[in-house]
Amino acid sequence: MSSGFDALTGFLGLVLATVIGSAITRLLISPLVELRNMKAKIDKDISTYRHIITNPGGNHSQSEREDTRYELREDASELVAKAESLPFYWLWSTLQLVPSRDAIENANDNLIFLSNRLSQGDPIENDDKIQEIEDLLNI
Repeated sequence: MSSGFDALTGFLGLVLATVIGSAITRLLISPLVELRNMKAKIDKDISTYRHIITNPGGNHSQSEREDTRYELREDASELVAKAESLPFYWLWSTLQLVPSRDAIENANDNLIFLSNRLSQGDPIENDDKIQEIEDLLNI
């Protein structure tokens, strides 16, 4: 009789551990990974579109500027959304696993700024904003 109870207890313990592990993964680890992936996407998009961003009004088609504008704005909104979805953000930020909320907000503002400056603007100022985004997000 004791053997059957031990087996049942062991099985229930295994199920409980699986449920808790799944919850931790879904609630904590996945949002951290998503934010990290978002930073990687921003880094990729900045690299891909740097020639357009740092040469506003240059010899780029309207389609190229619109694609760049769309990606920068999409990056800005997704960055904020991913940061907002992360539980215990203050803890991760304190541990320096994620950028501070101020850094996220400033990076968001700079991405929007750049998206608005593709047809006209100062190339050096745009390059400075790119560097600031990279510094803020540690990319």
